Amino acid sequence: MKKPVFVALVALASVAWGQSKTADPSVFGVRLGDALSIQECNRPKINKNFMYQGSNTSICYKRRIMIWEQEKFSTPITTEMIDLVFPTCFVGKECNRPSILDGSEITAQIIDGKLEWIAIPTQGLRNQEEVLATLKEKYGEPAGSMPITAQNGFGATFSATIATWKFENLDVFFSGIYGRADSGVIEIGTKAGTKFRTAMLQPKGPKL
Repeated sequence: MKKPVFVALVALASVAWGQSKTADPSVFGVRLGDALSIQECNRPKINKNFMYQGSNTSICYKRRIMIWEQEKFSTPITTEMIDLVFPTCFVGKECNRPSILDGSEITAQIIDGKLEWIAIPTQGLRNQEEVLATLKEKYGEPAGSMPITAQNGFGATFSATIATWKFENLDVFFSGIYGRADSGVIEIGTKAGTKFRTAMLQPKGPKL
């Protein structure tokens, strides 16, 4: 189901126009374009290896370091992908996790020590309208939007919305479905983040 989203995104890009004002760069309490300021998640050393355990009482980050790359924990974050993690929600206790988020983690791109891009997983068609309303409340009406239709392996079709917001300092993209009907995504990036991620996604294979 990802192909229809990609095709629609290309079409949408051709009709979207720049919104001349700047947008609030803060997302869930962290600021895009700034140095990473939140704490690392709990990482005790177990059997000579560092292992992330549980979650902190507030948003924290995890580095994507494999067990055979333990020495990287001693190096500062420069340019790498990390995960921003919200506290685990328990029955009977206050839950501070955003309602539009699917799960508890957000993918983030750090460039030269600064948080420049994030991808927020949403719950697909289940909360598409809530997510779209939340984005409009924060960023105003989108620069461009259009419906998309996707089909699963059983022949069932799904209708969703993709939308983009363009500001002087930020690019925002939302797809109501992404890969399957119960998954969507919000991508928010600074100009540096958008440029970096676009370059990463460009095919680098041999020419014909």
